Amino acid sequence: MITIMLADDHAVTRMGIKSIIELNSEIRVIYEASNGKEILKILEKEVLPDIIIIDIHMPLMNGYESVKVLRKIYPTIKIIVFSFITEQDAIINMISQGVSGYITKSSDPSILTEAILSVYVNGFYLG
Repeated sequence: MITIMLADDHAVTRMGIKSIIELNSEIRVIYEASNGKEILKILEKEVLPDIIIIDIHMPLMNGYESVKVLRKIYPTIKIIVFSFITEQDAIINMISQGVSGYITKSSDPSILTEAILSVYVNGFYLG
């Protein structure tokens, strides 16, 4: 079972992502957060997920800040960025910080599952 944490400040987006990826019986969303501070609070107390799917634009602690902290404290957790941002600088920035994948929110929904499986098996995905 591949375990996932979703981090996005929009509850409807989290619900949609969860619905799509849990169509695959090998993937389960075990935690949800609306910002980076919630991510850290949850991870302090719980079993770590295999992968975090994280948005860049979130209140209190955005995706850029969250990834920096997560790479230091939880280097074994793989991170996939799922964002509206398509600029090359943002993508390169996140990859240089150590994320395992980057998907734009305009991608086909099937890409989510493909990316999760690729990151879990191969350690990396870039659509």
